[in-house]
Amino acid sequence: MTLSADLNPIHPLDPPPAPKTAGQKKLYKACQDFEGVMLGLVFKEMRKSVQSSDPLDQGQAQDIYHGMLDDAMSKSMATTGGIGLAEDLYRQLYTTVK
Repeated sequence: MTLSADLNPIHPLDPPPAPKTAGQKKLYKACQDFEGVMLGLVFKEMRKSVQSSDPLDQGQAQDIYHGMLDDAMSKSMATTGGIGLAEDLYRQLYTTVK
């Protein structure tokens, strides 16, 4: 069985076109922000699954710290490539924005 080039996981998709107009730049930023929010939710749910027996690793201050850390990591990941969600969204939507 052979796969076409666009379905073959070994050959990645072409990078999305660079944003040229102000609207496309705004769309790309919105796509990155959306990816950041999604990654933040993933980090939050992952952190819920971790059981800690250390009494110093519990409390409101630690919860605030972990929330801020997750937000910073998700924003940083989204603006530096992340998991590719922003690029995929932008690739799908860029032709609709002038």
